[in-house]
Amino acid sequence: MKRLTAVMAAAAIPLAAAAAPESFTIDPYHSFPYFDVLHLDTGWFETDWRSDYTFSKTRFVDPAAMIRDLKRDGFHVSLWQYTYFTPKNPIWREMVDHGYHVRDESGRLPAEDAVLDFSNPAAVSWYTGKLAALLTMGVSAIKADFGENAPATGL
Repeated sequence: MKRLTAVMAAAAIPLAAAAAPESFTIDPYHSFPYFDVLHLDTGWFETDWRSDYTFSKTRFVDPAAMIRDLKRDGFHVSLWQYTYFTPKNPIWREMVDHGYHVRDESGRLPAEDAVLDFSNPAAVSWYTGKLAALLTMGVSAIKADFGENAPATGL
């Protein structure tokens, strides 16, 4: 029988266990026969819901080792990303200052939160640069969530 991929949200596994690979053991072929993707939801950032593309230093002692160990055990790691960047996010200012955000019809930021403008090649380059360290670390997927409130007539 062909092995299928299923996703299990990290919320089902205590984050402390994910942060301490030595205490996190799942045999994907016996305990969960169709489970080979571990998805870390909002808790992988230092501040939940604040996508800054950096693992929490207080929750993850060595994320590279954790990912390496999970890959060795047959898992792929998926990370959640919020597509809105609030002014409290340390990368919001960089995004807005460089014009990497979607604008409303008058050319202004349509709301307090900024949404990345994927029609802007410079914004795409900036974004891929933010993801590069995670992908080099061994992350297999980034789940970009939300985005549906970006202005339909945005520039």
